[in-house]
Amino acid sequence: MSRPAHAQGEWETYWKETASLATHPETDSSSIWEVEAAQAAAKDLERFQPFLKPELPLVDLGCGSGIQTRFLAQHFPRVIGVDVSPSAVALAARNNPHPSLQYRVLDVFDAQAVQAFRAEHGDLHIYMRTLLHLVQPASRAAFAEALGTLLGQRGVLYLFELGATAGEYFQAWIHRNGMPVSLQRVLKTGIQPGTVTREHVLAMFPPGRFTVLADGEMTSAPMPVRVMHPGSSPALAPEAWAPPGYFMVLRPREPQPPQEPAP
Repeated sequence: MSRPAHAQGEWETYWKETASLATHPETDSSSIWEVEAAQAAAKDLERFQPFLKPELPLVDLGCGSGIQTRFLAQHFPRVIGVDVSPSAVALAARNNPHPSLQYRVLDVFDAQAVQAFRAEHGDLHIYMRTLLHLVQPASRAAFAEALGTLLGQRGVLYLFELGATAGEYFQAWIHRNGMPVSLQRVLKTGIQPGTVTREHVLAMFPPGRFTVLADGEMTSAPMPVRVMHPGSSPALAPEAWAPPGYFMVLRPREPQPPQEPAP
């Protein structure tokens, strides 16, 4: 399985800088996608919890600093926050611990690591929030293959993603308010956000292999952000950051027994 160039290096650069900035109160160490759990994972929980088998572990894929992961650990007996960045995992373990929670480094583009993780934990549920649009189109098939391995036959995948019009929203918002400091930090590492529509998701997880249990459109929780202005220090934008989004809950289909050949 080929590994995208930013799978480790660029994310490690980003999270290492984030951890460093967090030690200096006068700097802005916020992440553009990390809203309070009450506005994110708490609302997500209502959409996917009824479909989950409670005996399976829940993986927060791309856990970042662990804000959502810690909330999930309050509602499930076994939660594992995973990220490709060792600095993210260290930051999460330090800032967002919980007795039923562990954090691990996992690169889903490393097929051997994925197989070993699956062998260790068995079938897994996956929680994935605003991660898929950061996977480049050429790598999405391999990404979906890795998730299928982790899910096994009994796992359920919940994803929340930016909507099809998010790009237009970003351009218009930045034109009105200026560039968010937290977004500029992402872009300067070389990480390039993309667009993942509902149709893209269904192509990655086709109906022949996966069942859509629930889906719908929703707006991201409004988040205050600081913006950059020429010749002055970053200041809080007058308008909250709230791009359009959608969610989907998917489950692998049970394998069908081979049909008897016609006489």
